[in-house]
Amino acid sequence: MKQSIPSISANLQGETGAWTAAAAKSYDGFTPIEFEQKRIKADGSTVVKIFYTRNSYLLTYKDSLSAGVYASQTYKYGAAVTAIADPTKTGYTFTGWSPAVPDTMPAWALTVYAQWRKTTPDTVVFDPNNINGKTLAAKSLTVYSGSAPWETFEVVVKEPAGTQRSSGTVRLSGGSQSASFTGFDLITFPAAGTYTFTVGEVDRNTRYMSYDRNLYTLTVKVEEKGGMLVISDVYYTNAAGRSYRDFPIVFSNTYGSYTPYVPVVPPKTPDKLNADDHFAYVIGYPDGGVHPHATITRAETATIFFRLLTEKTRKDNLTKYHSFRDVPQGAWYNAAVATMAKLKIITGYPDGTFQPDAPVTRAEFAAIAARFDEKSARTTASFRDIYGHWAERYISRSAELGWIRGYTDNTFRPDQSITRAEAMALINRVLNRNPESKDDLLRSMNIFNDNLDTAKWYYLDVQEAANSHDFIRKANGYEMWKKLRADPDWKALER
Repeated sequence: MKQSIPSISANLQGETGAWTAAAAKSYDGFTPIEFEQKRIKADGSTVVKIFYTRNSYLLTYKDSLSAGVYASQTYKYGAAVTAIADPTKTGYTFTGWSPAVPDTMPAWALTVYAQWRKTTPDTVVFDPNNINGKTLAAKSLTVYSGSAPWETFEVVVKEPAGTQRSSGTVRLSGGSQSASFTGFDLITFPAAGTYTFTVGEVDRNTRYMSYDRNLYTLTVKVEEKGGMLVISDVYYTNAAGRSYRDFPIVFSNTYGSYTPYVPVVPPKTPDKLNADDHFAYVIGYPDGGVHPHATITRAETATIFFRLLTEKTRKDNLTKYHSFRDVPQGAWYNAAVATMAKLKIITGYPDGTFQPDAPVTRAEFAAIAARFDEKSARTTASFRDIYGHWAERYISRSAELGWIRGYTDNTFRPDQSITRAEAMALINRVLNRNPESKDDLLRSMNIFNDNLDTAKWYYLDVQEAANSHDFIRKANGYEMWKKLRADPDWKALER
């Protein structure tokens, strides 16, 4: 019922002709309207009337769980209130407003809160196809020879008890390539907690296909926030106990009649080379890249192998004197070229030049590596384009030792310039510097803007070559980094 002000009279006394001194009384919910005083008449008939207006107040409707505002209404004091429609919330039943919505507006602003009763358990859904914009897993297929047949690769996600919760697939054929697994089943969590799963690849037992047997632990953390379940963290852990949040997990397969040798006991490194200290032997460029597809010069090649000599070999053979007419004594690479020439590891050309700025070829690089071994090949390598080549015996010996690889068409392409990535891969094989996967590296390592794709065949070789580190050997012969170390002062050695 609408509130009103009672009609009240008050008698005031004063002298005839004087002004009245009437004052407005205070009432909740009302504001007096401005009025005028009057002169007092002698007959006592002077009347001063004071009128009031009703005040307006705000009625706000809020959610008790999220504090979100549903609506706001403005009513004059005493006006009838019409409540908004009852709100709804998935998994809850609306039980009313607190405090209750009044029938008429009081003389103050009022906020009422929606009250709820949970009717169904909260759930949250985890989508392995979209973990911060990336899929759970990806496939890296390396084809050594021929063409891989069509195959559907599968990665499964299992609970610790072995129950499969999700799986994703990718279908590939042909040559070396990378692709993401897709089609993972969604996983629903009914309550807050930490959930763990095992992620691994299914072995299809395809002939000539080598499958990735690494298993990873996937951890999904679920928390309750604001009455809702949310996924607060997702990461995976490798067998060495290192955890990562940079998805996808890369599963690597190889296909071909030639399966790369996986050493349990690493083969012996040539005596003149330092296999004990894994120093960085290449550095990046000012643009932040390492240029894996670029060529490498003969001077740079000599310098790299000079840096990789054992300290005793380098000290015993260090010299700045040579017979090359195009290598100045003051050149930054002079000591490296002179020392490697004294060791008979590098040679020049019949015209007495070394051609330091010329790109080194695949044959020249294989020959340099083979000269460290000092033994002859037992047979000629099967590459169909090396017969009669000046470097045939060097290429054959390097292939016999597993240091070099050819192409899928069974060629070696000896006169083609070697890329920086190919050179690093060959050097790492010679030195048995061989992390098995990105999980064997360290997060604080040097990274390069053109070597961020962990699925690239050269990713590990570049990181191995560009970071000085201590390491340990795993049971399968591969290495795992333990800590980064300072780079040697190569410039001091090369002066």
